[in-house]
Amino acid sequence: MVSSDNLYSRTLDALDEAGNLRTLSQAEHQGKWIWKEGKRMLNLSSNDYLGLAADTALRDEFMRTLSERDFLFSSSSSRLLTGNFTVYDACRAIRSKRCTGLFERLSHEYRNTFRRG
Repeated sequence: MVSSDNLYSRTLDALDEAGNLRTLSQAEHQGKWIWKEGKRMLNLSSNDYLGLAADTALRDEFMRTLSERDFLFSSSSSRLLTGNFTVYDACRAIRSKRCTGLFERLSHEYRNTFRRG
């Protein structure tokens, strides 16, 4: 019988030898930016890569548009299971019109950052 510690060690060693061992690296987070190895990079892996969550003026403006009836204490269910809300599609269409090409430009800049490094 193989001990679980030995099995895990061998699995980690095999991943390392194959160049597939993932490790957590250190980076300094500053809103939508990260600093890593002396380079400032847009954090496109974040859920807030546009920095909207930290924008207090935007949050305050949004909150002024809501009434008490707009506040829900829970989401109804997973959109993947029960379907999407029509308002999300409308919002996505507006965002798409306003941001045409933005993601492509940002991802191109992000890819070039790593190519230079």
